[in-house]
Amino acid sequence: MARVEKNEFEEILLGVLRDRLSERSGITVRKNLSISIKASSGKAELNLVYVKWAHGYYLVGFADHAELGKFITECVIPYKPRSLSNHQYCFSTLSEKGKVFANSSNGHFEIPSRNEWVGGACDEIANKIMENYLPRLESLLRLDLNIAELARSEPGDFSYPLITALYVAKVHGLSVSDFDMEKFVKAKASGDVKYDKNLVEANLRSE
Repeated sequence: MARVEKNEFEEILLGVLRDRLSERSGITVRKNLSISIKASSGKAELNLVYVKWAHGYYLVGFADHAELGKFITECVIPYKPRSLSNHQYCFSTLSEKGKVFANSSNGHFEIPSRNEWVGGACDEIANKIMENYLPRLESLLRLDLNIAELARSEPGDFSYPLITALYVAKVHGLSVSDFDMEKFVKAKASGDVKYDKNLVEANLRSE
């Protein structure tokens, strides 16, 4: 019974997501409920992962920016990446603060038990994806300034949080004082304080 309910739910959810994202350039919603984003700067993906015991879902998203990747390679960073995902940015809603995506205490978005609740649940998932999770991935692909703050507040979601924030700051023409490396050190976003400090000073303008 649960398997049939899952399939029925996913069919409706797929339709809702495709309807919401049909006019968004570079975005594809696949049958397996993964959302692919392709841009000239890089690519990203958001996946709805079903967990049988929870009869519900969590989200995993990742993004990689081509020029950021080149910068990371050129830096020859002496320490290991924070995230082991092999992506520049990767998050899971299972580890997010506040459990924004989940609708249950087990950290998942549970499939509703009654058919009349399915439409509302699908809309709720789509709203959360559109408002909270796709914007994060798109921000990385655009190198928006808020990515620097995200790398500081959620360093575990980035392979090299401080280096990522530094590159964003460099692209936006920020100064060393604007960057305020001490905030990243306090947030444990630096892998090697001395190395990172020298890198910041070498790449950002001084005042």
